[in-house]
Amino acid sequence: MKKYLRFICLALALMCVVFCAACGGDDTSGDNEGNSEFDTFYVKFDNVTIKLGDKADGVIASLGEAQSRTEIGDCGGLGAQVKYTYASFDLYVLESKTDGNIIDQITFRDDIITTPEGVYIGMTAADAKTKLGDPTSSTDKALLYTDGKYTLKLTIEGDAVTEINYITN
Repeated sequence: MKKYLRFICLALALMCVVFCAACGGDDTSGDNEGNSEFDTFYVKFDNVTIKLGDKADGVIASLGEAQSRTEIGDCGGLGAQVKYTYASFDLYVLESKTDGNIIDQITFRDDIITTPEGVYIGMTAADAKTKLGDPTSSTDKALLYTDGKYTLKLTIEGDAVTEINYITN
């Protein structure tokens, strides 16, 4: 009986290690997983730089009052995710229990805001590829540019970019 109990405890401990590594791993190795021709995931809006992984409090203060603030819920035990809606984009913030408020996702809402490379909603997929280079992966409905722990996702309908998301993996 003790043999089985030890086996079960060892199996549970191993599962805990695997799950913790999957949820909270911070890849700072700098490995480039994609074929992107850019090395930062940010946008500028009204002279405010909004970059994935940066502290959110100063950015939110610089942007001014959001149109709305929606608490989405717990993000896998890492903290609460909150969505701030502005005129041209949505800003998702992870209110981390250990690291403070971190910019977790940026979703473009219209063609007023562009990536630093000049990609915008409404642009053709071919023109976006010309500006960004070959995607890391693609489907008929999306172009993905992944670099380290961040992804730029362009949603495609027909031949037009219909949504742009900067996402923390």
